[in-house]
Amino acid sequence: MFAADHGVAGRGVSAYPREVTAQMVANFLHGGAAISVLANCRESPLDRGCRVDGDCKVHPRLIEAKIRRGTRNFIDAPAMTPEECAAALQRAARWSNG
Repeated sequence: MFAADHGVAGRGVSAYPREVTAQMVANFLHGGAAISVLANCRESPLDRGCRVDGDCKVHPRLIEAKIRRGTRNFIDAPAMTPEECAAALQRAARWSNG
């Protein structure tokens, strides 16, 4: 599973504020979210190439490899720079390959 906050959420396109995402990650880790059941989670929830605009508490099933805290609002600017995108892909490949 991946968790992220998107800058465009500031334009009211989401039912929940960005501050809720780190709380949801904690819920995923404890199997309390519906996605945890639907996905039959055996993999670590991740905060890696995607970014959570908050600090997730240390947990053995959480891989912390944040590039930045959330993305920019893509209406005003690119959500990620090319460098951030490349770094996110590199980190994702590193964790996926062990």
